[in-house]
Amino acid sequence: ALMSSESTLDLVDVSDPAAPVPLASYRDPERPRTGAYIAAAATGGLVHVVLADSYAFLGDAYPPFALQLVDLSDPAAPAALATYALPGPPRDVAVSGSRVLVAVAGPALGGSGDPAVLILCLAR
Repeated sequence: ALMSSESTLDLVDVSDPAAPVPLASYRDPERPRTGAYIAAAATGGLVHVVLADSYAFLGDAYPPFALQLVDLSDPAAPAALATYALPGPPRDVAVSGSRVLVAVAGPALGGSGDPAVLILCLAR
Protein backbone atom coordinates (compact mmCIF):
# COMPACT_ATOMS: atom_id res chain seq x y z
CA ALA A 1 0.00 0.00 0.00
CA LEU A 2 1.03 3.60 -0.51
CA MET A 3 0.46 6.27 2.09
CA SER A 4 1.56 9.84 1.97
CA SER A 5 2.22 12.62 4.38
CA GLU A 6 3.09 16.17 3.52
CA SER A 7 6.71 15.21 3.01
CA THR A 8 6.99 11.55 1.96
CA LEU A 9 5.46 8.72 -0.02
CA ASP A 10 5.48 5.68 2.29
CA LEU A 11 5.29 2.05 1.12
CA VAL A 12 3.63 -0.32 3.59
CA ASP A 13 3.19 -4.12 3.48
CA VAL A 14 -0.46 -4.78 4.34
CA SER A 15 -0.48 -8.51 3.55
CA ASP A 16 -1.56 -8.91 7.19
CA PRO A 17 -4.03 -6.02 7.66
CA ALA A 18 -3.84 -6.41 11.43
CA ALA A 19 -0.08 -5.83 11.41
CA PRO A 20 1.03 -3.40 8.65
CA VAL A 21 4.80 -3.26 8.16
CA PRO A 22 6.56 -0.10 6.88
CA LEU A 23 8.82 -0.96 3.93
CA ALA A 24 10.32 2.31 2.74
CA SER A 25 9.77 6.03 2.30
CA TYR A 26 10.45 8.16 -0.76
CA ARG A 27 11.45 11.82 -0.57
CA ASP A 28 12.01 14.14 -3.47
CA PRO A 29 15.81 14.15 -4.04
CA GLU A 30 15.59 17.88 -4.82
CA ARG A 31 14.13 18.49 -1.34
CA PRO A 32 15.90 16.10 0.99
CA ARG A 33 15.03 18.04 4.13
CA THR A 34 11.41 18.96 3.57
CA GLY A 35 10.27 16.24 1.19
CA ALA A 36 8.14 16.77 -1.88
CA TYR A 37 4.88 17.58 -0.12
CA ILE A 38 3.55 14.77 -2.26
CA ALA A 39 -0.03 14.71 -1.01
CA ALA A 40 -0.47 17.98 0.83
CA ALA A 41 -3.27 20.31 -0.14
CA ALA A 42 -2.03 23.19 -2.23
CA THR A 43 -3.67 26.45 -3.18
CA GLY A 44 -5.86 25.66 -6.16
CA GLY A 45 -5.65 21.87 -5.98
CA LEU A 46 -4.07 18.72 -4.65
CA VAL A 47 -0.80 17.13 -5.61
CA HIS A 48 -1.33 13.98 -7.67
CA VAL A 49 -0.01 10.45 -7.25
CA VAL A 50 -0.83 8.03 -10.10
CA LEU A 51 0.23 4.38 -10.14
CA ALA A 52 0.92 2.40 -13.32
CA ASP A 53 2.46 -1.06 -13.11
CA SER A 54 5.40 -0.69 -10.72
CA TYR A 55 5.77 3.07 -11.23
CA ALA A 56 4.43 6.09 -9.38
CA PHE A 57 3.96 9.42 -11.15
CA LEU A 58 4.10 12.29 -8.66
CA GLY A 59 2.82 15.73 -9.58
CA ASP A 60 4.49 18.32 -7.33
CA ALA A 61 2.35 21.44 -6.83
CA TYR A 62 5.06 23.42 -5.05
CA PRO A 63 7.75 25.36 -6.93
CA PRO A 64 9.68 24.21 -8.76
CA PHE A 65 6.68 22.42 -10.27
CA ALA A 66 7.53 18.96 -11.58
CA LEU A 67 6.33 15.49 -12.53
CA GLN A 68 8.47 12.76 -11.00
CA LEU A 69 8.66 9.15 -12.15
CA VAL A 70 9.50 6.76 -9.29
CA ASP A 71 10.29 3.04 -9.71
CA LEU A 72 8.48 0.97 -7.06
CA SER A 73 9.51 -2.47 -8.39
CA ASP A 74 11.58 -3.00 -5.23
CA PRO A 75 9.21 -1.77 -2.50
CA ALA A 76 12.08 -1.58 -0.01
CA ALA A 77 14.01 0.84 -2.24
CA PRO A 78 11.87 3.25 -4.29
CA ALA A 79 14.07 4.97 -6.87
CA ALA A 80 13.66 8.23 -8.77
CA LEU A 81 13.92 7.58 -12.52
CA ALA A 82 13.11 10.95 -14.07
CA THR A 83 11.88 14.44 -13.29
CA TYR A 84 10.09 16.66 -15.79
CA ALA A 85 9.78 20.41 -15.19
CA LEU A 86 6.24 21.76 -15.42
CA PRO A 87 5.30 25.34 -16.35
CA GLY A 88 2.82 25.50 -13.47
CA PRO A 89 1.17 23.44 -10.73
CA PRO A 90 -0.29 20.11 -11.91
CA ARG A 91 -4.08 19.84 -11.90
CA ASP A 92 -4.28 16.20 -13.03
CA VAL A 93 -2.05 13.34 -14.17
CA ALA A 94 -3.18 10.41 -16.34
CA VAL A 95 -1.28 7.40 -17.67
CA SER A 96 -2.36 5.45 -20.76
CA GLY A 97 -0.01 2.75 -21.97
CA SER A 98 3.38 4.37 -22.47
CA ARG A 99 2.01 7.94 -22.43
CA VAL A 100 1.62 10.36 -19.54
CA LEU A 101 -0.64 13.42 -19.76
CA VAL A 102 -0.20 16.21 -17.23
CA ALA A 103 -2.70 19.08 -17.01
CA VAL A 104 -1.20 22.21 -15.47
CA ALA A 105 -2.39 25.75 -14.83
CA GLY A 106 -1.05 27.85 -17.68
CA PRO A 107 -1.86 29.48 -21.02
CA ALA A 108 -0.65 27.07 -23.73
CA LEU A 109 0.33 23.56 -24.77
CA GLY A 110 3.87 22.69 -23.72
CA GLY A 111 6.40 19.93 -24.01
CA SER A 112 8.55 18.06 -21.56
CA GLY A 113 11.42 17.16 -23.87
CA ASP A 114 10.17 13.54 -23.83
CA PRO A 115 7.60 12.46 -26.44
CA ALA A 116 6.00 10.13 -23.87
CA VAL A 117 5.12 13.04 -21.54
CA LEU A 118 2.64 15.60 -22.88
CA ILE A 119 1.94 18.70 -20.82
CA LEU A 120 -1.45 20.33 -21.40
CA CYS A 121 -1.61 23.87 -20.04
CA LEU A 122 -5.05 25.07 -18.98
CA ALA A 123 -6.18 28.69 -19.10
CA ARG A 124 -6.37 30.21 -15.64
